[in-house]
Amino acid sequence: MSKYGNIQVVVFDGRGVNPMLADWLGNFPHVERAGSTVGSVVPDTVASRRNRAIRWFLEYTELPDVLMLDDDMVPVRGTDALLESDADVAAARYIRKDGHEVHADDGEGGCGCMKISRNALERIEPPWFAFEFSDDGCEVKSCECGYFSSKARGAGFHPVKSGVIGHVVPVVVLPAESEGSSCRMKFLPEFRRGLPAPDGA
Repeated sequence: MSKYGNIQVVVFDGRGVNPMLADWLGNFPHVERAGSTVGSVVPDTVASRRNRAIRWFLEYTELPDVLMLDDDMVPVRGTDALLESDADVAAARYIRKDGHEVHADDGEGGCGCMKISRNALERIEPPWFAFEFSDDGCEVKSCECGYFSSKARGAGFHPVKSGVIGHVVPVVVLPAESEGSSCRMKFLPEFRRGLPAPDGA
């Protein structure tokens, strides 16, 4: 039996699992994909999809841990540390699409690659995941990761960072000012926000 036979993996597959993640998932005997429900009467938000996955895990499996993975995660050698963590709530470190580490200094973990014990989930009141907004509803005060981490701490489970994982992010690459092999890199989400592109782009 696989050494990861006690972990239920749930992959949030809205865009198609990248080949590197698909290959790595072969190490796990228990893998489910949580696809999109667009077109149904069920609200299809990242938080609602995570909540439905956790409800399914608790009701239809008996495994002690669930590993949530987004479909654009890329496992590396350092990811094994997360799988071997004894913490009830553990998340791998990874880089957001804007080029910064997710929840780098706030004591919370990113849900893109998070392992949670059944013990913790059974003691945390649902909903497990939600976005919190400003009073006028225009700004996100807390993402679903922060919301879950707060509820976990309230139930006595303190999230830890364990291991690292890669993240597929769109970038624009330009030659460096001087000739050679180095380059300048710009993350595409900045262009989508209407910020100026780098010179020569």
